[in-house]
Amino acid sequence: MRIVMLTDDVQIDRRILLEAESLSDCGHEVVLLAGWAEGLPTCERIGRVRVERLQGGILPRRLQIVQHAHSCLLWGLHWLTPRSQHAGWLLRAWKKLLSAGLRGTNVLARLVSHLVQGGSLQPHEWTIFARLQQLEPDIIHAHDLPRLAVAVYAKQRLQLPLIYDAHELYPEIATLSRHQQRVLTRLEQRLVPTCSHIITVNPFLAAEMAKRYRISPPTVILNATSRPAGFDTAQPWNCFRRCFAIPAEASIVLYQGWMSPTRGLQHLVRAMSYLDEGIHLVFMGYGETRSELEQIVAELGLAERVHFKAAVPQASLLFWTASADAGIIPYPPIDLNNYYCSPNKLFEFIQACVPIIANDLPFLRQIVGGEGFGVVAPLATVEDYVAAIQQMFAPQLGGPARFHARLQAGVRTYAWDVEAKKLLAIYEAFMPQPSYGA
Repeated sequence: MRIVMLTDDVQIDRRILLEAESLSDCGHEVVLLAGWAEGLPTCERIGRVRVERLQGGILPRRLQIVQHAHSCLLWGLHWLTPRSQHAGWLLRAWKKLLSAGLRGTNVLARLVSHLVQGGSLQPHEWTIFARLQQLEPDIIHAHDLPRLAVAVYAKQRLQLPLIYDAHELYPEIATLSRHQQRVLTRLEQRLVPTCSHIITVNPFLAAEMAKRYRISPPTVILNATSRPAGFDTAQPWNCFRRCFAIPAEASIVLYQGWMSPTRGLQHLVRAMSYLDEGIHLVFMGYGETRSELEQIVAELGLAERVHFKAAVPQASLLFWTASADAGIIPYPPIDLNNYYCSPNKLFEFIQACVPIIANDLPFLRQIVGGEGFGVVAPLATVEDYVAAIQQMFAPQLGGPARFHARLQAGVRTYAWDVEAKKLLAIYEAFMPQPSYGA
């Protein structure tokens, strides 16, 4: 089968790449249409995944002309309607003219047909749809709400199965205005029931989607990962110690991933002023909050103990992760996505056998606390961070080493191989069944 995946990601999420590679490994042809950004190649391979980036926003010249003519006609009909009995006849004639004139141009005819019917795709979505038609997929896989409208449109026009992969409750993102949240909720509510199959990342989000949209609970495929070749937690991976000249006897707390202003990282830095000088903090990743965190570090004189490392390639990530003594997931419950979060770093810490300090949120509590992978505690104040980190490293409690056996036992359970089987079973249901003669 040819599968086309859609995402607006520019930095493509690990989950998407793992799903694409698992499908490719089973003999499917996978093309990922991803977000475009200045300086990135329009076509590349990431691992075994073919990635195309479409620069949207510009319609083909012919379609621009038709769209403009259509808009002018509708404006004229709006003006004529209360004044003329012929407005309805004019609109019917216009539709027939378009249908006759564009019957031989598939993509344009479909787009104009949608325009005449009052469609509302954006210019960049028309670009995506046009490319989808050229690729002639057997199935469409849309990652998150920003690509769902064009995916549903393509499903209906091309008569294809559509899998919706909801990485989060997109309308609940805290940075959206209330108006935007209401609009996106209505959009998702309208589009979700039209999907052929729905996937999400943990059982809490699945239950919320089922209740909110009155659907069967989506299939849960966790944000798990797998270990790279040559990775062994018995090896002393000391990447951070070598990189930042951290003493061998020091303890390292690691935050990895996006440095967002809403993830409690400012409190985490300030907590370092109250912790033993033998504890170091490393931020590894990217994000707009790095400069703010560096400023706090400078103000508090913590440059010797708080370190910043740029993101590393996925292939080498776990070697760096395993170089820490503990990982931290401090997400505050500012919206339902954070409240029900199951971030990639959770499963990266598990595969690297790095004990975890996690905020007391439902899914983190279930995995980190329930499986004995680390410390779960409320993280709302600087004092909370200090107490949780001290609890992780308390020698009288056994320090981080007390969690290693449980983490080693959980490696197989929370591996991508387990989740990939669920994904492949979904696709199996959409494969054409062999026909048998009499």
